[in-house]
Amino acid sequence: MLDTEMGGLGLISSRQDVIDAMFKKTGQACEVCGAPMYIFKDNGKSPICFECGQMEHEGINYREQEAIKMTKQATNQEKQRILLNSSYMPNTGTKLLDKTFNDFEVYPNEQEADRKILSKALTICERIKSGEIQNFALIGAYGVGKTLLASAMLTDINNNSDPQQSCMFVSVPALMDLELSSRLGNVNPSQRDEFIQKRNLIEASLAKADVVVFDDLGSETTLNAGGREANDTVQKAFFNILEARNDKVNIITTNKDGKALKQIYNGKIISRLLTHHAENVINFKGLKDKRNG
Repeated sequence: MLDTEMGGLGLISSRQDVIDAMFKKTGQACEVCGAPMYIFKDNGKSPICFECGQMEHEGINYREQEAIKMTKQATNQEKQRILLNSSYMPNTGTKLLDKTFNDFEVYPNEQEADRKILSKALTICERIKSGEIQNFALIGAYGVGKTLLASAMLTDINNNSDPQQSCMFVSVPALMDLELSSRLGNVNPSQRDEFIQKRNLIEASLAKADVVVFDDLGSETTLNAGGREANDTVQKAFFNILEARNDKVNIITTNKDGKALKQIYNGKIISRLLTHHAENVINFKGLKDKRNG
């Protein structure tokens, strides 16, 4: 029977469809995360939470194991799709999302510094995959590899975390331009609804994703050249985005130090995004522009 059930799931596209096809809610909430607990429809004995993986082991049988395995696979596939479908990086495209740690070049004249940076990135990834929730920062000049390394970190977390953590990559300048255009109507009226819809989808994804890279923080021209109304609008929108991520992992890349960022953003944004722990910061200080060889 299980093979028939699984075969019939070929047209099911979402994780929830898979869950609903083979499991039913127990009426209880998970003691770990508060999400609904489910049990296998066919005489299941082991309630499980598909959000955090919490499970009560009580004589689980093979058919339950296979059903749970399949549902977890659907969960992983759904979260992996978030990285490609929800990331917002219109200027570079999604090609960056294919980067791995092997793409981070270690230059002969900077071997020690590059290897320390790579080692720290790997350590931070392991901390995030183990469930640690912190803010992290990659700081350095343009072209030293911050964005590439952040993308590699996101790929590692997205592909190797267990339970699977959903990931998202956003260009902060592009995001702030979208917020401004959709909120103040600085676009062709015929395109405004499209911009609003795109903004709402991105904001919803940002609120849901477990780990987000905010790339190129502090480089947006919107806050410098848009006037007070534009500045206030964008700052408020950014604050709301970060407020919704209060219990999530945020990774920023920036070429600004903390003092410079405090001159750009209000204190509420800074307190929700920056880290004060040295072990959470990867500093590229002194490294040369890798783009120029």
